[in-house]
Amino acid sequence: MKYLINTDRNSSRKWLEASIITAVILLFTFYFNSNDPFFLKSTFPWIWFGPLFLALSYGLGPAIFSMLVMSAALFLYAHQIDLPFLDFRNYLIAGFLLIVLVGEFSSLWQSKVRHAEEVSRYIENKLDTFSHAFYILRQSHDQLEQSLISKPATLRSVLLQLRKQMLANQGQLNQDTASGLMELLVHFTKVNQGAIYHYIEEIDSFELVAKHEYLAPLNREDPLVVKALENKTTNHYPLSFLTDKDESAYLAAIPIIANGNKIKGIIVIVDMPFLSLNEENLESITILAHYYANSLNAIKASQAILTKYPNCDINFASEFYNFQALMTDKNISSYLVSIALKPSSMSENVMKTFFEQQRSIDSHWLTKGKDKDNNEVPILFSLLPFSNADVVNGYINRMKNLAMQKYQIDIDKSIVFYYQKLKSNIEPMQLIENTFKLIEKNI
Repeated sequence: MKYLINTDRNSSRKWLEASIITAVILLFTFYFNSNDPFFLKSTFPWIWFGPLFLALSYGLGPAIFSMLVMSAALFLYAHQIDLPFLDFRNYLIAGFLLIVLVGEFSSLWQSKVRHAEEVSRYIENKLDTFSHAFYILRQSHDQLEQSLISKPATLRSVLLQLRKQMLANQGQLNQDTASGLMELLVHFTKVNQGAIYHYIEEIDSFELVAKHEYLAPLNREDPLVVKALENKTTNHYPLSFLTDKDESAYLAAIPIIANGNKIKGIIVIVDMPFLSLNEENLESITILAHYYANSLNAIKASQAILTKYPNCDINFASEFYNFQALMTDKNISSYLVSIALKPSSMSENVMKTFFEQQRSIDSHWLTKGKDKDNNEVPILFSLLPFSNADVVNGYINRMKNLAMQKYQIDIDKSIVFYYQKLKSNIEPMQLIENTFKLIEKNI
């Protein structure tokens, strides 16, 4: 996103440009309007356009600096023409107030621009995540439908096994997690020979971390590997772009891509049964590779919550840490809202209804806690990003009205609402634990 006002120039450059612009304007006016270089006799002091331009472009600091330089020049010039002190004072005060007003407007506008850029960047990343999630959902559905009988396991069960391995290894991208993925590929897609390589960005190299009946470094000049890394898509043999001179040592190359199109590694298949080398199997491997990469990122960021609360939704936990970072770095307001319902015959239905009333940008986690009598209490955590107190109150009122209209529930006696603003000095884990304690104490 580009704007007419450049807010990202470094400090030394903007001060240098402020000095040059001020000097050029003074020289220009003294040369072309030597009789009245400061436009004291004009209807408007046109020389102030220099500081005004600096206030709009760089903020109040460089503009004040430019004005001080011009004021010093005017002070020296005033002694030569015997300018009355009252005129001198009014001239400077009017210019100063005008520049401060424009500078404050510039600061406010630049702040809004930065906020808009952050919101836009988040929405783009969210759209990319949804695209990957939709692709995985669509492909996994097709795979489950087509291979329910012919395969010993479903894609869903393999993904669950992979997630357990991620949690067992605390989300670390290492040989254990890669070996677990390789083992799943062998049993699920019937890979006879293959390997997994992790990408080390610092040295721009691929490290062998898991193998099956194959031991060799990655050939980055191989045409399948080149195309896979260049296009960030799965490539397999034979392909139309391969010629007699472009023989490949691999049957397929599958890049491991995380959100944001970042390459985390690559899977190469050297040998597998002829009937298994098909689009269905390759799509399954691609799905597992995407899930593997994205799970690593999410689990790393939210390992503390997932370890203590294994039933916590991984999307909720990872988004929690994302907005905690945005709050710390950019002061973008987000809230955590929790709804606790006293045990009754309708508790589960009410909570499911609440769970379905979510915006596409929100994240939710439906779980259970304890009340004063140590009975299980359903709890719904809702993360509301880019929200203020008014948005939170609107959300709570909407849930209250829904409960009264659909289930005729006494809100004051049956439901407890809590909301907390995300803060840079309070960890997400602490917010969740505080909520459980409040519910246990007050319901």
